[in-house]
Amino acid sequence: MGSPAQMAVLFVFAACAFAGGFALRIADPVVLAVAGDFGVSAATAALLGTGFAVPYAMAQLFLGPIGDRYGKLQCIRVCSVGLAAALVLCALAPAFGLLLSARAVAGVFGGGLIPLVLASLGDRYGMQERQVMIGRMLFAIISGQMLGSMVGGAVGEHAGWRSALAAAAAVGVLAAVAARRAVGLEGRQARGR
Repeated sequence: MGSPAQMAVLFVFAACAFAGGFALRIADPVVLAVAGDFGVSAATAALLGTGFAVPYAMAQLFLGPIGDRYGKLQCIRVCSVGLAAALVLCALAPAFGLLLSARAVAGVFGGGLIPLVLASLGDRYGMQERQVMIGRMLFAIISGQMLGSMVGGAVGEHAGWRSALAAAAAVGVLAAVAARRAVGLEGRQARGR
């Protein structure tokens, strides 16, 4: 299955993949509340989904090759920190334009995590284990998407849309902390070889 260090890195990958999926769907249930708070139409507020999803998809095209060039784990760290920072900005946004922009930035960083995590699995696991590990990552991504919608709806209903986005920010911050620790773990392993 892997050494404890490999399992720790796998956990970090799963946390980052989960955070990206969670952030993707968190705003869907709170669109009407956002529209009401900012005085925009529901159709305009619904752009929060598209504003995240399009950059999320587009980032996957270029952040994978950037990870090949500069190091996948380092890029995972940068993307997780960028995602967390953008999600914090989403929760604090004083205007709809800033919220939409922050969602787009979060989409870039969240989308970048997916190819970087999957490519890193390919680097770490042989063909016999690789499909199982990819399946686990897909589980983390899909779980994040499903729970993002559920948490967004439940928290948004009881505590407001800002609290729902703050929940996504908290998940992003936890993933960023985990990614930072993983970079340190990888560095110690490399020096120990």
